[in-house]
Amino acid sequence: KQVGSFVLKNDNSPNNNAEVIIVVIQPDGKVLQKSSWESGTFSSAEGKKIYSCKMRFDYNKGEAKRMNFSLISDRYLRGNYVMQIYQNGLLIGKLSKTLS
Repeated sequence: KQVGSFVLKNDNSPNNNAEVIIVVIQPDGKVLQKSSWESGTFSSAEGKKIYSCKMRFDYNKGEAKRMNFSLISDRYLRGNYVMQIYQNGLLIGKLSKTLS
């Protein structure tokens, strides 16, 4: 099981709900998918991409919101994993972690 968390803060949008898309890229370059039922594709500035999971959340303008997700796989490769966070098709965050 792989668990991730991040903090979002939206100072611009007056909406009270949003959706973010998480992409976790494995060391072999493939996207780690939550399950075949819960993963899919989305359009980004780089073209069509596969996502690991999608999260909806409610917030108040200017409020920092902690988001948590988990992904389960039969096998995890050793090496560098890259987590990308997208909103409305735009990359808003990126993080790399090494599994040894």
